Amino acid sequence: MVPCEGRLLRASPAAPLALPVTMGDAEKEAALPGAMEAVPVATATVVSVTAADAAAQDWRADLPAVEACADRAVQEMGFPKGLALTLARESRDCFTTRIWIVDNSGSMATADGHRIISDPRRPDRAKVVDATRWDELRHSVLQAGKLASLLGAQTQFRLLNPPGSGAQQTVTICDAHSMQDVEGELEQLQRAMATSPSGLTPLTRHIQDIQAQIAAQAEHLERTGEKVVLVIATDGVPSGSSGGNDQDGFIRALRSLQGLPVQLVVQLCTDDSTIGNFWNSIDSELELPLDVLDDFLAEAEEVCTLNPWLVYTEQLHMARTFGLGQKVFDLLDERKLLPTEIMDFLKQAMGWTDLPEPTLDLRGFDASVTEKLRELGPVWNPVTQRPSPQLDHRTLRNTISGRRDSCTVS
Repeated sequence: MVPCEGRLLRASPAAPLALPVTMGDAEKEAALPGAMEAVPVATATVVSVTAADAAAQDWRADLPAVEACADRAVQEMGFPKGLALTLARESRDCFTTRIWIVDNSGSMATADGHRIISDPRRPDRAKVVDATRWDELRHSVLQAGKLASLLGAQTQFRLLNPPGSGAQQTVTICDAHSMQDVEGELEQLQRAMATSPSGLTPLTRHIQDIQAQIAAQAEHLERTGEKVVLVIATDGVPSGSSGGNDQDGFIRALRSLQGLPVQLVVQLCTDDSTIGNFWNSIDSELELPLDVLDDFLAEAEEVCTLNPWLVYTEQLHMARTFGLGQKVFDLLDERKLLPTEIMDFLKQAMGWTDLPEPTLDLRGFDASVTEKLRELGPVWNPVTQRPSPQLDHRTLRNTISGRRDSCTVS
């Protein structure tokens, strides 16, 4: 793997709080109560807002071409060029930091998960195998780490509980404040994810720590138009230190994120409807940009039901979990896309910017899509569990023209 060279050379909201390196623990605790209870990570030197802005500009000037990073995601992970470009651009201009909360509580050892064993170059060989929830999440986290390294996107992974076995509880890929190479960071992430899940689900404490990090950088983020993506990958509801339910405290912690430049993604690691209902109720109650995603196979079924012209690939699911700013990606599992939204999706996800306008030239549109699909080759379809084109052009044409099609499994 060839990582996208260059890393963030600026103050970062995902980095530790910018407290002076000369301050002692007592002084840091006084400056920000609760900071010393956070997961241990390296300390950054204070950077003034003006200096941080200048550093951000230097970083953007030094970042390799967006296209080069996108090409690596295409070549090494099978992303369509348009989706890779969208991720690379947003990682440079909008979501310059991502934070993952990784649930390694004891319930993640439950053996009701699934792994997709696949090779983007050989979609005919993909297989679905039974796995634990932790195995399934491990695969997702390591893929996210690899994607972050290819895009040069600073991404912090925080395990809920200390992993043991000498592994780090917090690992940052493309860390602005580390002299370690990206390959070394990925090895640290692999060691952390190779441990076994155990313990409770202390989500509330982690949200409080992250809220403090983001609040400390909020002024800079708002001025530069940047946001932090916060991904919560979990199979349960939050618990307190004694193991009891901590839903009320957790919701209060989430409310503290309101008004901050943050976008939330929840990746559910369970099919338990009670857990899904809890997170979906939060989505409806809080005034936060929040996208709740099921596991890959369940999400694919939902998307296919609403938008049967689209094959929901692993790469698309990975991108949505990684965090995307375009609203059209959030709508895929919420409702049928309108023709204008479909055109926007084809532009953002496929990179197709030269399609004929279907309302004026439906035949030309259909011919162009057919040709582009022929050039791309097949992908693995999680609904039919066999190779297929990335889009069903007949169903797409009927949807654009107002005819109806259904998601069929054969």
